[in-house]
Amino acid sequence: MSSTRRSLLLAFASVAAIVAAEQAGATYIPYTLPQLNAVDYNIKGDGVTNDAAAINNFLLNCSNAGAAAYFPGGKNYNLGSSALTVPDGTTVFAAQNATFTRSSDPGSGGSWSTNYNTYTGSMISLGNHCRWSGGIFNNTAQLATSTTSVNPSTLTPPQSVTFTINAAGLNLVGGSVNFIRIQSASVPSAHMEGLVTTYSGTSLTVNVGFAAGSGTHTDWIILAASVYQAPMVLHGVTESIVENVRVTGNWYVGLLMDGWNVNGGSSVPSVSFCTFRNCYAEAVMNRGLYLYGGCNDNLISECYVDGRNGFTDYGVNLNPANAVGTTNVQLRNKIAGCSVNTPGFQGFELGDQSFYNTITGCTAYGVTNTVSAGFLIQQANTSVPQYNELVNCVANNCAGVGFEFAGTLYGGATRCAAILCKIGFEITSQGGSTPSYISLTGCEADASTTIGFWLTGSAVDCDLTGIKAISNGTNGIQVDSGCTNTLITGRSVSNTSSNLVNNGTGTVSTGLVTV
Repeated sequence: MSSTRRSLLLAFASVAAIVAAEQAGATYIPYTLPQLNAVDYNIKGDGVTNDAAAINNFLLNCSNAGAAAYFPGGKNYNLGSSALTVPDGTTVFAAQNATFTRSSDPGSGGSWSTNYNTYTGSMISLGNHCRWSGGIFNNTAQLATSTTSVNPSTLTPPQSVTFTINAAGLNLVGGSVNFIRIQSASVPSAHMEGLVTTYSGTSLTVNVGFAAGSGTHTDWIILAASVYQAPMVLHGVTESIVENVRVTGNWYVGLLMDGWNVNGGSSVPSVSFCTFRNCYAEAVMNRGLYLYGGCNDNLISECYVDGRNGFTDYGVNLNPANAVGTTNVQLRNKIAGCSVNTPGFQGFELGDQSFYNTITGCTAYGVTNTVSAGFLIQQANTSVPQYNELVNCVANNCAGVGFEFAGTLYGGATRCAAILCKIGFEITSQGGSTPSYISLTGCEADASTTIGFWLTGSAVDCDLTGIKAISNGTNGIQVDSGCTNTLITGRSVSNTSSNLVNNGTGTVSTGLVTV
């Protein structure tokens, strides 16, 4: 075969591959993007040298050259307390075992408000149209330690607790500024959170607002507890992707999309058309994957949050964060194929001012708190979430509710299953809001320790169609007084106390099989 004919065949083969990929709905990315290697830019990666300034310079060079930034594996890129800024349009490829470490805490010196009350406190900040693929995000930093003997299970929050710490001169002040986390080094599920009330020398007094875990411990680690104490933030950006990263170490939040505007209005744009894909967050303190403030049309796909038996409070959290007013809105976000394992309070949660969001093909396993939920849609503050859908999701072995709809309107769950939870599905009032027009379609509650399907509060015009309530510990279906116009069809059998308890008004259950 002549060289000319071979070249033509290869060219046609390439075109065919592109066409086939496009027809399959995929994006064909030719391997033509030049790469620059971090080790060629005086970046040590030895875990000791502070590489932050050199890396920021390297990223700027990559941006100016239109090249991807490559970080080789087997290296630890120490950033100290500094932060990285990825310029708009920059692609970063990090080897899977390339580690980026924050080794000292920005909150331990300088201005706390500067370091942690804005998104610049996060370790890495992505610009618009960026792609970050690969790597490990670690945090070994801590504010202080204490050997004060405390058993968190004996506390009745809010309660004042005084710790003797190992460091003096920290940038901690009393009042409403410094919110901190105190956790046991050996048993991190034993932890407390609260505001610093007084600090002098090595004496630190905290108004503990929350405590979890049991046992008396003397190996306390004291850490900053801030939304922006996170390894990576997408702040008010559009069309950026974070994929194939692992989050580990002392982080308060795992991966963060941040479009929060102060109540009353501000100029921060929403985060839009961004993606977290195939990411893993282990033992993050507060929220594994977090959409905060205004976030629209984003995707979280095939991610995993390891809550370490109650250590992580929330797995995947969509929180517009409107303490008052309705400044922040979350629209049309999609969570697909994600799993949350043994978090403390919620596996997946949508808050007020959340509209048209979808959670599909996700699993919440082993939520530890008895007043918690595997999947929760709730009026968290002042506004009602509406038209949110859960599809093909599973809540398994949750100590509280599998699926809870609290003070929400419209939407509901389709083909979802609650297995071995305390309560399978609950529709209830919250914050003075009446849940209305919630539909549970083709859903199944099996082996709940109490109720399979529970309508309480003042639920109005809710539909339970084609459901199954099987072998639940008390009632298969329970409709409380105050609930009106409930439609029930499906099957409720082999429940310990009753297959149906109906104290509501206008309930229609003629399509329910109970034998």
